[in-house]
Amino acid sequence: MGEAERNADAYLKRAEAELEKEKKGKMKIFFGYAAGVGKTYAMLCAAQREKRSGVDIVAGYIEPHARPETAKKVQGLETIPPIVMQMDKIAVKEMDIDGILTRRPQVVLIDEMAHTNANGSRHVKRYQDIEEILNAGIDVYTTLNVQHIESVHDTVAAITGVAVRERVPDKIFDKAAQIEMIDIPPEELIARLQAGKVYQKESVGQALGNFFSVENLTALREIALRRMADWLNREQDEALSGEVKGNATEHIMMCLSTSPSNARVIRQAARMAKAFHGKLTAFYVETSDDGQMGPENVRRLQENRKLAEKFGAKVVTSFGNDIVEQIAGYAKIARVTKIVLGRSYNRRKLFSARESMSEKLVELVPKLEIFLIPDSYDKTYVKRKRRRRRIAGNVDGYKVLWDMGAVCLSLAGATAVSWLFQKCGFGEANIIMVYVLGCMLTALVSGYRPTGVLYGILAILSFNFCFTEPKGTLNVYDAGYLVTFLVFFALSVIITTLVRKLKAVTRLNVEKAYRMGVLLDTSQIFQRDNSREEIGRDTAKQIGTLLNRSACCFIGNPVEQEPLLYEIPGRKMVLTEQELAVASWAYKNNKGAGAGTSTLPGSKNLFLTIRNGEKIFGLVGIDMQEGLLTAFEESVMLAMLNESALAFEKYEITPL
Repeated sequence: MGEAERNADAYLKRAEAELEKEKKGKMKIFFGYAAGVGKTYAMLCAAQREKRSGVDIVAGYIEPHARPETAKKVQGLETIPPIVMQMDKIAVKEMDIDGILTRRPQVVLIDEMAHTNANGSRHVKRYQDIEEILNAGIDVYTTLNVQHIESVHDTVAAITGVAVRERVPDKIFDKAAQIEMIDIPPEELIARLQAGKVYQKESVGQALGNFFSVENLTALREIALRRMADWLNREQDEALSGEVKGNATEHIMMCLSTSPSNARVIRQAARMAKAFHGKLTAFYVETSDDGQMGPENVRRLQENRKLAEKFGAKVVTSFGNDIVEQIAGYAKIARVTKIVLGRSYNRRKLFSARESMSEKLVELVPKLEIFLIPDSYDKTYVKRKRRRRRIAGNVDGYKVLWDMGAVCLSLAGATAVSWLFQKCGFGEANIIMVYVLGCMLTALVSGYRPTGVLYGILAILSFNFCFTEPKGTLNVYDAGYLVTFLVFFALSVIITTLVRKLKAVTRLNVEKAYRMGVLLDTSQIFQRDNSREEIGRDTAKQIGTLLNRSACCFIGNPVEQEPLLYEIPGRKMVLTEQELAVASWAYKNNKGAGAGTSTLPGSKNLFLTIRNGEKIFGLVGIDMQEGLLTAFEESVMLAMLNESALAFEKYEITPL
């Protein structure tokens, strides 16, 4: 492709993006560094000016700040009545998003973008409501404080000592068409606070003693101005080049983990990717220990994956026990230029010469830039982590009983065979080998590492009691037996560890082979399909078979189309009017909705679009009553949806 063709192709892509952008509403953010600077007041003043100039503008939701000046500015504006919801037996008012979409004004005012909606709302967060309104072609005026931006969370927490829970992804802030910085000096804000213009007077003393100090406010003001400057630079780059000016050679990779402070690593990597205008990849290595990961770690890993996706990162999962090798291998293949890691405070064991992860990476990929982000040192968590590492996190009581039974049976069998060997005149070396064989058999059926330790101890006691002089006691006349016992104990632990690792590697290889086999079968099935209905039916069948759940596929809007069902016997899929409404929302907005998402999470199903970019071919529904999907299931399912999208696209281009 020549230079002229590349330029023409880039121009067409920009033109299509601009055309798509024109269909959506535009967002203006009234931005401040703290509560009380006058964001809502400034927004209402702007609304009054727009109304006087003939713009159809309504108040979608204005927080009841109990400030007379603000309340006065609401007068004269049409207001969409809020809906009343019950939350913990308390009536709370939330924005009526359907009322706004039905009214369809030119501009709607929505206060407090970072607000968390009440349980049962369509979306978990208000910024998601705003996204839906923008997609409907309605302009939005909204307010936001800098501490609610996701990427500056750690910086704000370090300065103020307050961890803000309600946060907005940076991409939402960056897509604003206009941002108006509402800025007043910190001393003036404190004076407003003392005069009771920000909070009730009984709360002023506590606020001044904690968050609202001159030092904190000055630092927050600097962060807000810097974030505003970043947005302006981005806007200038887009205006000059027609697209975001970036460095195509920069590729930043962050490593995901279950650590509580991994979110800091993600935010730091996202800030670097934004600063360098580079690609961002979140990399996770699934090891043999993941199968025994505790529920707390599973939840934390899922949260970290979702956080990375909020920053626009591509999430990649690799399989293997050597984490460093996997990271280095992917970094070479994907041409990663910078890696962001968390630095652990785990102390090295006595006499251990093991290198740290960063030291190994320097050896394997010497030209790579490595950035270490220190963990938040929590002694309680570190002690708990060390303890859980030994008990395998998610202990299954029945499995433990099974392993104990296996130890007892193996030990009894080894002792019986050894007794027969002794009667036949075999020496002690042969008897010890019988116990070693018992250790290997125990390791093959055992699921927990301590089983080898237990077997080693019991086997030594059994051998000493039954086969060494004086028999029938635990006394030892020959001191050489002590060396034998120590060597046998070490051998039993080593055998158990090696067999356990071998089983884990085998499981990972089986998962890889299974994934490749399923995707190959799916691709071959789609190639044989002769209609859209067949592609949709096979999509539901393959996903249902993969997940062992009921599934369905819609070719078109779910409200207007009959589902192509694949149901597991005894697991009928729930497709009520409410569920179809969730499916219809996912289809219209080209976003996932339902169980496991932040949009209508109370649904019994998960609905995902079959798409190629912005083009939608259909919708898949998956029964989630059995629980959420694992990371492996989700990755295979998404790959299968991509295959389905390619099949639909190929059929549209060359119908059979």
